[in-house]
Amino acid sequence: MKTRPIFTVFTPTYNRKKYLKLAFNSLNKQKLFNLFEWLIIDDGSVDGTSELIKRLKKNSKFEINYFYQPNSGKHIAHNNAISKANGKLMIFLDSDDKILPGSINYLYKIWNLKTNIQKNEIAGFLAHSVNKKKKIIGKKWPPSLNKGYLHELLFNNLLIGEKMPIYRVDILKKYLFPKKKIFKFIPEGVAWLEISKYHKVELLNRPMRYYYENDKGLMSINKKFTKNLEGKILLNRKLEFFIERYFLNNIILVTNILVHKAVLALLINRNFFQIEKFSIFIRIFYFILIPLSLIKFFIIKLKK
Repeated sequence: MKTRPIFTVFTPTYNRKKYLKLAFNSLNKQKLFNLFEWLIIDDGSVDGTSELIKRLKKNSKFEINYFYQPNSGKHIAHNNAISKANGKLMIFLDSDDKILPGSINYLYKIWNLKTNIQKNEIAGFLAHSVNKKKKIIGKKWPPSLNKGYLHELLFNNLLIGEKMPIYRVDILKKYLFPKKKIFKFIPEGVAWLEISKYHKVELLNRPMRYYYENDKGLMSINKKFTKNLEGKILLNRKLEFFIERYFLNNIILVTNILVHKAVLALLINRNFFQIEKFSIFIRIFYFILIPLSLIKFFIIKLKK
């Protein structure tokens, strides 16, 4: 009888053939190969990805499950992966990332020591990532903090740098991405912030992933800012949910969220005065920020 793996390492990919072997090699350096599967969702690649996976399967020490979907976006690949995952925990590993040696074994020891009650108390884990210089991206968690809500970490300036998410599959099934065609791309933070309303994550002060750094941040101004605006708006709305609670904790982040609310509305020609859901205090602050929002809007337009 086939044993169900504990972990599903999920990699979404689109024309990333030249990187996938690096991810494969990092998984091949792990131990306890029966504990995990590698689940690849191919979002319509035309670069020979499927042929590469066939070759990799012949030399693999672990199970590889490959599925092809017509080009639909990473968020749809995410939904499909959750429906096809055999593991209890999903480790998110992008096609240009590598999992660090010993990570599967380390995670298994932590998970295996927990009682069922302890497992049910968390949605999963957040581990650190390292850059090409093998330095942790951002900062480690405070030694006294071992659990937290993601939004708490974010608004209290504790979530600094790229982290590696590891979530329970049964939790992920409850928080799928919307499938509307209007969304070409939805940031993963949309799911993480929705989960964060109800579930804490355990914080691991250990790097588990090599992460290829690039500029994906919502708060950045670059030539790509005007792409996939609907997905950015959805993420910003998830952040807006928490600003009343954390205004005094992080006025800089709240300012960014409110400025981006106005900028994103302007970019899609929507009425940026629709802010009835906020308290009078937040509405006043929002209007104070309008000059800054307009400046940012015109900078973005000039960079197009």
